[in-house]
Amino acid sequence: MLHQFDKGIPYEIDDFVEVVPTPGHTGKDVSVIVRETEKGTVAITGDLFECFEDLREPSIWQDNSENPEDQEANRIGILQIADYIIPGHGPMFKVPESYKTQMQVVFYEEFTAITPTGIISETSEYIVCDDVV
Repeated sequence: MLHQFDKGIPYEIDDFVEVVPTPGHTGKDVSVIVRETEKGTVAITGDLFECFEDLREPSIWQDNSENPEDQEANRIGILQIADYIIPGHGPMFKVPESYKTQMQVVFYEEFTAITPTGIISETSEYIVCDDVV
């Protein structure tokens, strides 16, 4: 029987390695969490994180995401537990301390409408930063 990641249940390989469901980029993505390495906790995330630069430039990952809200929630969860991340593209990177101590949610929404007077196109930005105690 296959493990049912779609129910949100991690698959524990041993005391140090587990596979956790992290949907968002696609509906069936998983990440591997490796604890107690010489670098601390390392998360192998695939395209949950495209590269280090997508921490500050959300359009890098949001443009290719099937479900940006789920992906953002899973990104925040990984950022809070990982010391290092191995992304889907690019080298491993250290999680900046500021990302471990505050949640940052950034979404860009594009809106286009056809009206009697023409086409309206707008881009909205939502940024939420909450301190985590």
